[in-house]
Amino acid sequence: MSANLTVSTFSLGTLGPQLWYVGWRDSFLTILFFNFIGMIPPAYMATLGPKTGLRTICFTRYTFGWYGAMFLACVNVISCLGWSMVNSIVGGQVILSVSDGKCPLAVGVILIAIVSLLIALFGYKLIHQYERYSWILMIIMFSIVAGLGAHAFSNIPMPSGSGEVASVLSFGAAVFGFSVAWCSLTMDYNVNMSENTPAWKTFISTYGGPFVSLNFVEWLGAAAMTATFVNDDWAAAYEASGIGGLLGMCVASCGGFGKFVLVVLAFSIVANNIPNNYSLALCA
Repeated sequence: MSANLTVSTFSLGTLGPQLWYVGWRDSFLTILFFNFIGMIPPAYMATLGPKTGLRTICFTRYTFGWYGAMFLACVNVISCLGWSMVNSIVGGQVILSVSDGKCPLAVGVILIAIVSLLIALFGYKLIHQYERYSWILMIIMFSIVAGLGAHAFSNIPMPSGSGEVASVLSFGAAVFGFSVAWCSLTMDYNVNMSENTPAWKTFISTYGGPFVSLNFVEWLGAAAMTATFVNDDWAAAYEASGIGGLLGMCVASCGGFGKFVLVVLAFSIVANNIPNNYSLALCA
């Protein structure tokens, strides 16, 4: 749950209304369905961790051979780098917004990257401790965002036809790609579990945590983006500061407390970057 309760997940949810003009209800159902199927491969891969005691990248040698596994390791390094870059930029946008432009985007990105690196550097046990508790604070923060911003959310209707089908499938592909991308990492975080752990328990816990957090935060992102279609202030804030501006409008009525919420949310990215950085090092 912790790794997906982040502003990068929120930003993914905004893509439906923003890029493909998918309505709120259509976005809701698209996110639900594609996350439902997208988390199946990662959850299945996780069941092999306790059974084999192997990291994900080591397990690929059985199916792809030595050189095939080396190729996949290189691809996964690039993938983890890419996700961490995108995540950190979104977090930097939030810091840019909360500082009213005084903290440059690059500085915000570097701050998030350094914190993510330090925690991942100390390894398996510290990562588990951080992820075990960070979701509690983040779900409170996102609930505050949802409660304060709900008054501005709007149900944008979506017409039918082949163009709309293409929009739903395109948005669905983005949602699916975000969730299924965990497939290359999940075995890395349960290799110390007993080999007698029932596979169904591993599957359900690995499936359930991301499924709940992905849907909640992506739904919130889609809902917040609908406000930009009916409110000029929200549209201007998004144009100026991206995701940070959008989140800023959600909590604008709370003044200083709203800024505190934004700072906490900016560093929610750390929980997502830590697995990327740790698994990247294993692949390297």
